[in-house]
Amino acid sequence: MFVTSTTYVISSLGGQQGANTVCSTVAHRAGLSGNFVAWLSTPTQPAAAALAGSRGWQRTDDVPFVDTVDDLVAGKLMYPPAKDEMGADIPVDTVVATGTTGSGGDDAGNDCNGLQGSNEPIRVGLTGNGSPDWTYEDLMTIGCDSAAHLYCFGVGHQAELSLPVASPLVFLSTNPFHAADHRAAADTECESEAASRGLPGTFMAMLGIDATPAIARFGTVTTPWHRVDGVAATADFTTFTAPIDVDPDGNHVASALVYTGAANGVTNMGEYDCASWTTSDSTDYAYVGDSSLGDSGAFAAPHMITCEHDEPVYCAQMQ
Repeated sequence: MFVTSTTYVISSLGGQQGANTVCSTVAHRAGLSGNFVAWLSTPTQPAAAALAGSRGWQRTDDVPFVDTVDDLVAGKLMYPPAKDEMGADIPVDTVVATGTTGSGGDDAGNDCNGLQGSNEPIRVGLTGNGSPDWTYEDLMTIGCDSAAHLYCFGVGHQAELSLPVASPLVFLSTNPFHAADHRAAADTECESEAASRGLPGTFMAMLGIDATPAIARFGTVTTPWHRVDGVAATADFTTFTAPIDVDPDGNHVASALVYTGAANGVTNMGEYDCASWTTSDSTDYAYVGDSSLGDSGAFAAPHMITCEHDEPVYCAQMQ
Protein backbone atom coordinates (compact mmCIF):
# COMPACT_ATOMS: atom_id res chain seq x y z
CA MET A 1 0.00 0.00 0.00
CA PHE A 2 1.10 3.58 -0.51
CA VAL A 3 0.11 7.23 -0.34
CA THR A 4 -0.05 8.93 -3.73
CA SER A 5 2.80 11.38 -4.17
CA THR A 6 0.48 13.82 -5.95
CA THR A 7 -2.92 15.19 -4.97
CA TYR A 8 -6.25 14.89 -6.75
CA VAL A 9 -9.43 16.95 -6.71
CA ILE A 10 -11.87 14.53 -5.12
CA SER A 11 -14.93 15.67 -7.06
CA SER A 12 -13.02 15.16 -10.33
CA LEU A 13 -11.95 11.56 -9.72
CA GLY A 14 -15.00 9.98 -11.30
CA GLY A 15 -16.20 8.28 -8.17
CA GLN A 16 -14.76 5.15 -6.63
CA GLN A 17 -13.94 3.51 -9.95
CA GLY A 18 -12.08 6.59 -11.13
CA ALA A 19 -10.08 6.65 -7.91
CA ASN A 20 -9.22 2.96 -8.35
CA THR A 21 -7.97 3.72 -11.85
CA VAL A 22 -5.78 6.51 -10.45
CA CYS A 23 -4.27 4.12 -7.92
CA SER A 24 -3.52 1.44 -10.50
CA THR A 25 -2.06 3.99 -12.92
CA VAL A 26 0.20 5.53 -10.27
CA ALA A 27 1.30 2.08 -9.08
CA HIS A 28 2.15 0.79 -12.55
CA ARG A 29 4.11 3.93 -13.42
CA ALA A 30 6.17 3.26 -10.30
CA GLY A 31 6.81 -0.33 -11.40
CA LEU A 32 4.37 -1.94 -8.95
CA SER A 33 2.48 -4.89 -10.39
CA GLY A 34 -1.07 -6.06 -9.75
CA ASN A 35 -4.40 -4.38 -9.17
CA PHE A 36 -4.89 -1.46 -6.79
CA VAL A 37 -7.92 0.18 -5.20
CA ALA A 38 -8.36 3.49 -3.43
CA TRP A 39 -9.26 3.63 0.26
CA LEU A 40 -12.46 5.61 -0.27
CA SER A 41 -16.02 4.82 0.84
CA THR A 42 -19.53 5.35 -0.42
CA PRO A 43 -22.79 4.29 1.28
CA THR A 44 -22.95 1.20 -0.94
CA GLN A 45 -19.22 0.43 -1.17
CA PRO A 46 -17.27 0.75 2.09
CA ALA A 47 -13.51 0.93 1.63
CA ALA A 48 -12.79 -2.21 3.65
CA ALA A 49 -15.06 -4.34 1.45
CA ALA A 50 -12.81 -3.73 -1.55
CA LEU A 51 -9.95 -5.48 0.28
CA ALA A 52 -11.83 -8.71 0.98
CA GLY A 53 -9.87 -11.81 0.01
CA SER A 54 -6.47 -10.12 0.30
CA ARG A 55 -3.98 -9.89 3.17
CA GLY A 56 -0.44 -8.85 3.98
CA TRP A 57 0.00 -5.18 3.06
CA GLN A 58 3.45 -3.65 3.10
CA ARG A 59 4.51 -0.12 2.40
CA THR A 60 6.63 0.40 -0.72
CA ASP A 61 9.78 0.33 1.43
CA ASP A 62 8.87 -3.28 2.38
CA VAL A 63 7.93 -2.24 5.93
CA PRO A 64 4.73 -4.00 7.09
CA PHE A 65 1.54 -1.97 7.39
CA VAL A 66 -1.18 -4.47 8.38
CA ASP A 67 -1.79 -8.20 7.96
CA THR A 68 -5.54 -8.75 7.49
CA VAL A 69 -8.67 -6.74 6.80
CA ASP A 70 -9.90 -7.71 10.26
CA ASP A 71 -6.69 -6.27 11.76
CA LEU A 72 -7.10 -3.12 9.70
CA VAL A 73 -10.64 -2.38 10.83
CA ALA A 74 -9.69 -3.28 14.42
CA GLY A 75 -6.92 -0.67 14.33
CA LYS A 76 -4.05 -3.19 14.57
CA LEU A 77 -1.62 -1.29 12.37
CA MET A 78 2.08 -2.05 12.39
CA TYR A 79 3.93 0.93 10.91
CA PRO A 80 2.06 4.06 9.77
CA PRO A 81 1.27 4.61 6.07
CA ALA A 82 3.92 7.23 5.37
CA LYS A 83 5.50 6.22 2.02
CA ASP A 84 4.52 7.08 -1.54
CA GLU A 85 4.49 4.79 -4.58
CA MET A 86 8.26 5.16 -5.02
CA GLY A 87 9.11 4.49 -1.38
CA ALA A 88 9.80 8.15 -0.62
CA ASP A 89 8.81 9.66 2.71
CA ILE A 90 5.43 11.34 3.01
CA PRO A 91 5.35 13.90 5.87
CA VAL A 92 3.60 12.41 8.89
CA ASP A 93 0.86 15.07 9.00
CA THR A 94 -0.09 14.77 5.32
CA VAL A 95 -3.85 14.98 4.71
CA VAL A 96 -5.36 12.04 2.82
CA ALA A 97 -8.99 11.95 1.65
CA THR A 98 -10.81 8.82 2.84
CA GLY A 99 -14.52 9.38 3.55
CA THR A 100 -14.01 6.36 5.78
CA THR A 101 -14.36 5.54 9.47
CA GLY A 102 -11.81 3.73 11.59
CA SER A 103 -13.76 0.51 11.05
CA GLY A 104 -13.51 0.80 7.27
CA GLY A 105 -17.06 1.96 6.60
CA ASP A 106 -18.61 4.98 4.95
CA ASP A 107 -18.49 8.20 6.99
CA ALA A 108 -22.06 9.25 6.22
CA GLY A 109 -22.32 12.95 5.45
CA ASN A 110 -18.55 13.25 4.98
CA ASP A 111 -18.03 11.27 1.78
CA CYS A 112 -18.62 13.87 -0.97
CA ASN A 113 -22.20 12.63 -1.27
CA GLY A 114 -21.03 9.20 -2.29
CA LEU A 115 -18.00 10.69 -4.10
CA GLN A 116 -20.32 12.47 -6.51
CA GLY A 117 -20.64 15.97 -5.02
CA SER A 118 -18.38 19.02 -5.21
CA ASN A 119 -19.95 21.19 -2.53
CA GLU A 120 -19.76 18.54 0.18
CA PRO A 121 -17.20 17.63 2.85
CA ILE A 122 -15.07 14.50 2.96
CA ARG A 123 -13.37 12.94 5.98
CA VAL A 124 -9.59 12.81 5.95
CA GLY A 125 -6.84 10.90 7.71
CA LEU A 126 -3.23 11.78 8.63
CA THR A 127 -0.43 9.59 7.37
CA GLY A 128 1.77 9.39 10.47
CA ASN A 129 -0.95 8.47 12.92
CA GLY A 130 -2.26 5.23 14.35
CA SER A 131 -5.85 4.10 14.38
CA PRO A 132 -8.33 5.60 13.78
CA ASP A 133 -6.61 8.88 12.88
CA TRP A 134 -4.83 7.44 9.86
CA THR A 135 -8.24 7.24 8.15
CA TYR A 136 -10.58 9.17 10.44
CA GLU A 137 -9.27 12.37 12.01
CA ASP A 138 -12.43 13.33 13.89
CA LEU A 139 -11.82 17.08 13.73
CA MET A 140 -10.89 17.30 10.05
CA THR A 141 -12.76 17.33 6.78
CA ILE A 142 -12.01 19.12 3.52
CA GLY A 143 -14.21 20.27 0.67
CA CYS A 144 -14.67 17.85 -2.20
CA ASP A 145 -13.47 20.47 -4.67
CA SER A 146 -10.12 20.43 -2.81
CA ALA A 147 -7.09 18.36 -3.78
CA ALA A 148 -5.78 15.64 -1.48
CA HIS A 149 -3.61 12.55 -1.47
CA LEU A 150 -5.11 9.06 -1.68
CA TYR A 151 -4.32 5.76 0.02
CA CYS A 152 -3.90 2.93 -2.48
CA PHE A 153 -3.99 -0.79 -1.63
CA GLY A 154 -2.94 -3.73 -3.74
CA VAL A 155 -5.57 -6.48 -3.95
CA GLY A 156 -5.69 -10.08 -5.09
CA HIS A 157 -2.86 -11.50 -3.00
CA GLN A 158 -2.46 -13.52 0.20
CA ALA A 159 0.78 -13.04 2.14
CA GLU A 160 0.77 -13.37 5.91
CA LEU A 161 2.68 -10.69 7.80
CA SER A 162 4.02 -10.97 11.32
CA LEU A 163 6.81 -9.48 13.38
CA PRO A 164 8.89 -11.24 16.05
CA VAL A 165 8.76 -9.78 19.54
CA ALA A 166 11.93 -7.77 20.10
CA SER A 167 13.42 -6.04 23.11
CA PRO A 168 13.72 -3.61 24.74
CA LEU A 169 9.96 -3.23 25.09
CA VAL A 170 7.70 -0.25 25.57
CA PHE A 171 3.95 -0.16 26.15
CA LEU A 172 1.10 2.15 27.07
CA SER A 173 -0.02 1.47 30.62
CA THR A 174 -3.51 0.07 30.99
CA ASN A 175 -4.14 1.91 34.27
CA PRO A 176 -3.96 5.68 34.63
CA PHE A 177 -1.44 7.51 36.80
CA HIS A 178 -2.62 9.91 39.49
CA ALA A 179 -0.27 12.87 39.17
CA ALA A 180 0.10 13.46 42.92
CA ASP A 181 1.25 9.90 43.63
CA HIS A 182 4.93 10.53 42.82
CA ARG A 183 6.88 9.03 39.95
CA ALA A 184 7.67 5.92 41.98
CA ALA A 185 4.00 4.95 41.86
CA ALA A 186 4.08 5.09 38.05
CA ASP A 187 7.19 2.88 38.08
CA THR A 188 5.43 0.39 40.35
CA GLU A 189 2.45 0.28 37.99
CA CYS A 190 4.74 -0.32 35.00
CA GLU A 191 6.52 -3.15 36.82
CA SER A 192 3.22 -4.70 37.90
CA GLU A 193 1.67 -4.60 34.43
CA ALA A 194 4.79 -6.06 32.83
CA ALA A 195 5.19 -8.84 35.41
CA SER A 196 1.54 -9.88 35.21
CA ARG A 197 1.94 -10.40 31.44
CA GLY A 198 5.21 -12.28 31.74
CA LEU A 199 7.29 -9.47 30.23
CA PRO A 200 10.85 -9.85 31.52
CA GLY A 201 13.25 -7.21 32.80
CA THR A 202 12.84 -3.94 34.65
CA PHE A 203 10.27 -1.36 33.53
CA MET A 204 9.97 2.28 34.52
CA ALA A 205 7.69 5.14 33.53
CA MET A 206 9.04 7.45 30.85
CA LEU A 207 8.45 10.55 32.97
CA GLY A 208 10.55 13.68 33.17
CA ILE A 209 11.06 15.30 36.55
CA ASP A 210 12.57 18.63 37.62
CA ALA A 211 15.32 19.36 35.08
CA THR A 212 16.12 15.71 34.37
CA PRO A 213 15.15 14.36 30.92
CA ALA A 214 12.90 11.32 30.96
CA ILE A 215 15.33 9.22 28.94
CA ALA A 216 18.16 9.91 31.40
CA ARG A 217 16.53 7.38 33.73
CA PHE A 218 17.47 4.58 31.36
CA GLY A 219 21.23 5.07 31.12
CA THR A 220 22.93 4.32 27.83
CA VAL A 221 20.40 3.68 25.07
CA THR A 222 21.73 1.54 22.23
CA THR A 223 18.68 0.16 20.43
CA PRO A 224 15.10 1.32 19.74
CA TRP A 225 12.25 0.39 22.04
CA HIS A 226 9.72 -1.99 20.48
CA ARG A 227 6.01 -2.32 21.11
CA VAL A 228 4.91 -5.75 22.29
CA ASP A 229 3.69 -6.51 18.74
CA GLY A 230 7.28 -6.27 17.47
CA VAL A 231 7.11 -2.77 15.97
CA ALA A 232 10.16 -0.56 16.61
CA ALA A 233 8.71 2.72 17.88
CA THR A 234 11.50 5.06 19.02
CA ALA A 235 15.09 5.23 20.23
CA ASP A 236 14.87 8.58 21.99
CA PHE A 237 11.19 9.48 22.53
CA THR A 238 11.82 12.52 20.34
CA THR A 239 11.50 10.98 16.88
CA PHE A 240 9.18 8.06 16.17
CA THR A 241 8.79 5.39 13.52
CA ALA A 242 5.38 4.34 14.88
CA PRO A 243 2.96 5.48 17.60
CA ILE A 244 3.16 3.81 21.02
CA ASP A 245 -0.52 2.89 21.00
CA VAL A 246 -0.22 -0.73 22.15
CA ASP A 247 -0.80 -1.89 25.75
CA PRO A 248 1.07 -4.77 27.49
CA ASP A 249 -1.48 -7.28 26.19
CA GLY A 250 -0.82 -6.24 22.59
CA ASN A 251 -4.12 -4.41 22.27
CA HIS A 252 -4.16 -1.29 20.14
CA VAL A 253 -5.59 1.72 21.97
CA ALA A 254 -7.32 4.55 20.15
CA SER A 255 -5.92 8.00 20.91
CA ALA A 256 -5.05 8.53 24.59
CA LEU A 257 -3.36 11.40 26.39
CA VAL A 258 -0.21 10.20 28.15
CA TYR A 259 1.60 11.88 31.04
CA THR A 260 5.24 12.64 30.15
CA GLY A 261 6.25 15.75 32.08
CA ALA A 262 8.66 16.91 29.40
CA ALA A 263 8.61 18.47 25.96
CA ASN A 264 10.43 15.45 24.54
CA GLY A 265 12.46 12.51 25.75
CA VAL A 266 15.87 14.15 25.85
CA THR A 267 15.17 17.62 27.27
CA ASN A 268 13.23 18.89 30.23
CA MET A 269 12.59 22.42 31.48
CA GLY A 270 11.34 21.25 34.85
CA GLU A 271 8.26 23.45 34.56
CA TYR A 272 5.34 21.22 33.64
CA ASP A 273 5.50 17.98 35.64
CA CYS A 274 2.78 18.50 38.28
CA ALA A 275 5.35 19.85 40.75
CA SER A 276 7.62 16.82 40.28
CA TRP A 277 4.55 14.55 40.36
CA THR A 278 3.41 15.63 43.81
CA THR A 279 0.20 17.49 43.05
CA SER A 280 -3.14 16.98 41.36
CA ASP A 281 -4.07 20.63 41.66
CA SER A 282 -6.05 22.06 38.77
CA THR A 283 -3.76 25.11 38.72
CA ASP A 284 -0.65 23.06 37.93
CA TYR A 285 0.24 21.63 34.53
CA ALA A 286 2.07 18.70 32.97
CA TYR A 287 3.20 17.89 29.47
CA VAL A 288 1.28 15.05 27.84
CA GLY A 289 1.72 13.09 24.64
CA ASP A 290 -0.89 11.58 22.34
CA SER A 291 -0.46 7.83 21.89
CA SER A 292 -1.99 7.87 18.40
CA LEU A 293 0.66 10.17 16.93
CA GLY A 294 3.78 9.09 15.08
CA ASP A 295 5.69 12.34 15.47
CA SER A 296 6.98 14.53 18.33
CA GLY A 297 3.42 14.93 19.59
CA ALA A 298 3.56 11.31 20.73
CA PHE A 299 5.67 12.48 23.66
CA ALA A 300 4.49 16.00 24.31
CA ALA A 301 5.36 19.31 22.76
CA PRO A 302 3.36 21.46 22.80
CA HIS A 303 0.54 19.66 24.65
CA MET A 304 -0.25 20.24 28.33
CA ILE A 305 -3.13 19.48 30.68
CA THR A 306 -3.91 20.38 34.27
CA CYS A 307 -2.87 17.93 36.97
CA GLU A 308 -6.28 16.83 38.28
CA HIS A 309 -6.55 14.36 35.40
CA ASP A 310 -5.51 10.71 35.67
CA GLU A 311 -3.74 9.53 32.51
CA PRO A 312 -1.64 6.52 31.43
CA VAL A 313 2.14 6.58 31.04
CA TYR A 314 4.64 5.01 28.69
CA CYS A 315 6.36 2.06 30.36
CA ALA A 316 9.84 1.36 29.01
CA GLN A 317 12.16 -1.57 29.66
CA MET A 318 15.71 -0.96 30.88
CA GLN A 319 18.26 -1.82 28.19
